[in-house]
Amino acid sequence: MDEDDMYFYSPINPKSAYFNKGDEVILLGNQSDNWQFSDFYRAAIERTDGNGNITVINIEKLSLLVGEIQKDVNFKSGIQVSIHTNSTTLPANYIWEISPVRK
Repeated sequence: MDEDDMYFYSPINPKSAYFNKGDEVILLGNQSDNWQFSDFYRAAIERTDGNGNITVINIEKLSLLVGEIQKDVNFKSGIQVSIHTNSTTLPANYIWEISPVRK
């Protein structure tokens, strides 16, 4: 993913969990502010700031937002962030799923 701006959307009921560097997360985003055309993206946690924000790297498109999961989108939560060198920082409550890194 090149340097660009994207909008990310949180779930209505964000997951509360502990996460570590390298954990894989799923995010919902779009290059416009229209959540209905969003896609799910996979990324890896690079770091946390201790204030509820995460920096993610290696952002890759996974799949379209389709079906029943649309009712779980907090459509008012759209946050615009810049993607720099395939990395961005956003609030942790925008995580849809977490897969811990295998050690």
